[in-house]
Order: sequence, then structure tokens, then C-alpha cells
Amino acid sequence: MNPTNAGTVDGYACRLEADSVGNGFASRVRIYRIDNGTYTALTSDETHTFVDGDKFRCAVSGTSLNAYYDTGGGWVGVGSTTDA
Repeated sequence: MNPTNAGTVDGYACRLEADSVGNGFASRVRIYRIDNGTYTALTSDETHTFVDGDKFRCAVSGTSLNAYYDTGGGWVGVGSTTDA
């Protein structure tokens, strides 16, 4: 990634967008491909409720892209796709 010129960014990103709901956060997770700074959604929104202390991560391995969360009991998939 080149932070001085966002138009040249290529790669992948995961977005976690949260809305406060009661004791947690109703969150939407989406995986994107970035081509020359343009984001293209590769998944539809996956929803999950996060609470304080939960962790979130994304992983790319070959053509597999995965989003995970962990509530303290281990990582669980919350979204996945492939991109050839």
C-alpha cells in the first residue's frame, strides 16, 4: 500500500461496521478487494453481535479470504470468500 497516493492502493480489506444494541454491537462484516484505490465488495454483509473484549481479524491465504471473531474461546469464521 502506498499511503501517499490512495489511487495506487491494491489489496484486500475487511470492514466491521457496528451499531450499538443493548449490551453489544450488531455488526456488519464485509470483505473487499481494492484495485487502484477502488473498493469492490466480494461478500454481502455478514451480521454478528460483538461485545466489549471480542476480537476481529481478517486472513488472506492464496485465493481464500476469511473474517474471524474471538470471544475468548477461539477464532470462529464470520465471513469468507475466494478471489481468483
